[in-house]
Amino acid sequence: MTIYRSPIPDVALPNESLFTFIFEGKVDAEIPATTPAFIDAPTGRTITRAELKAACLSLGWGLRNVFANEFGGVELTRGSTVLIFSPNSLAWPVALFGSIAAGIRTTLANSSYTPEELGHQCRDSGATVAIVHPTLVPIVVAMLGGSGMSNEEIRKRIIVMGVGDKRTTAKGFIHMDDLMAKGTLSAAERFDGPLSNETVYLCYSSGTTGQPKGVEVRLFVSSSTAAPHSDVQHRRHIGTLFRSAP
Repeated sequence: MTIYRSPIPDVALPNESLFTFIFEGKVDAEIPATTPAFIDAPTGRTITRAELKAACLSLGWGLRNVFANEFGGVELTRGSTVLIFSPNSLAWPVALFGSIAAGIRTTLANSSYTPEELGHQCRDSGATVAIVHPTLVPIVVAMLGGSGMSNEEIRKRIIVMGVGDKRTTAKGFIHMDDLMAKGTLSAAERFDGPLSNETVYLCYSSGTTGQPKGVEVRLFVSSSTAAPHSDVQHRRHIGTLFRSAP
């Protein structure tokens, strides 16, 4: 049997958190901090790698130390799970990487879900808090209310997504901005070595046959997926991850 090998040397796979790999290691040192990380297509608004990292560490601090202690929200600790329910926006990667920096798992929900569909994923994943786009807050309220939860308890479990946006909707709820600028993590939670086998994402299938099924993605897998792009296809390309679309 003939074995064909790539002329490119093997890539060292990182046994660490995706946040650590992208923002606190060799990749971060080699990509300028001013490199755009995300660009909002409709407005052209850009968030640089430095701005993204700072926002994520600030949100990570807020999730772990401010949400429960200052606003009476449900306590979030290392290993907790939050639901992210939103279409693409500049706040979406802040919510995602901010959660990872705090050592919190995320389950990512389809933004077209009904309260019933969302309820299945929330229960199955064990998510205790939802980070929600302002226009989708009524869906989450209906989902939680349908389980018999009081309005007071519902407000303890919702964080409205947004970074520096005008608050025209979802008033009376805790917003991401409320949790930021209160402090910052000096560094993200570490998941080095064997700890990189812990779950970071709980992704769900479309549910073609029966209910959607959850798939656990380990920290090691997410970091290893990014590693070849940073090592082989010019490290600068990992800086611009995607363009946000409406």
